[in-house]
Amino acid sequence: SPARERLPSLGNAKAKPAARRPPPRLSLAMTSGMLTKSHVQLCKMPISWEVNSTKPDTDENPDKQPVATQVFYDTLHEELIKLTRVGDSAATVTISDHTNSTWVECDCGIPDKTVVRMKFSATRNFLALQVNIREVKVVDVRQGLLVAARSCRSHKSRITNVYWCKGPLTAQQFLFVTNTGAELYALKPQGSSLKHLKTVQHQTRYHWFVNSSNWLLVVDLKHIFSLYQVQPKGLTRRCKFELNCHGTNYNAQNEAYYDQISLVEMYNEVMVVYINEQKGKLYILGLVNETMTQKYVY
Repeated sequence: SPARERLPSLGNAKAKPAARRPPPRLSLAMTSGMLTKSHVQLCKMPISWEVNSTKPDTDENPDKQPVATQVFYDTLHEELIKLTRVGDSAATVTISDHTNSTWVECDCGIPDKTVVRMKFSATRNFLALQVNIREVKVVDVRQGLLVAARSCRSHKSRITNVYWCKGPLTAQQFLFVTNTGAELYALKPQGSSLKHLKTVQHQTRYHWFVNSSNWLLVVDLKHIFSLYQVQPKGLTRRCKFELNCHGTNYNAQNEAYYDQISLVEMYNEVMVVYINEQKGKLYILGLVNETMTQKYVY
């Protein structure tokens, strides 16, 4: 783990709500988990932001330097995270408060010029930054410190997504999903480093993750599905199965089909849901005796 690095402060440690803006027009686009348009409807009063603009002539930006803005969606908290950089300065971080239709500032600056993903831990005390296809850094938001950094264990691995786990776990756990499987880590007390707990290997074609109960579903290049659950000491495989997708637009070359499959939690059960277009039916599968079994058809 790296030495504890002091990040640039952005002022008062107390979170300050940004000024509310008038309701904007609605549009939304996502690329690799990053929102790229200027407005998102989260509630009756929309959240809004500006993209690649220039701030007015102020003490903060007297030279009218270009302002670059990235916005990410945090699946755990169901909020937006906005990263704003003026010129070459450290980027500022704000998180949306969709209940009050405003932004809340975080007292830490991000010096990294490239950020692929950003996600807050369950307590919001730590912020994970994916800075390239192999490396993730963790920032202690309360102290403005870079406290940990971790790259994929295999040189062949490439990160496809990262998740903080939720629930009554013994430590704050963090999951890398990669093209070669999944890697589970625990953030040590006081966030001193990321400790490796478990690696599972798959030639991952697609994956799903349910933050509410830490279920991970992966499908490999042979179209075999494996369902895992995050446990305090590792990843436990609960079942392995195949889906009978006849009558759908599924085929070996059509990865877009996986967008029509959902992993959900209903009635305290984990379920897989998909649609058969030719039959016009919705199928719901549930976990029964260590396999996924059809439970409902609509």
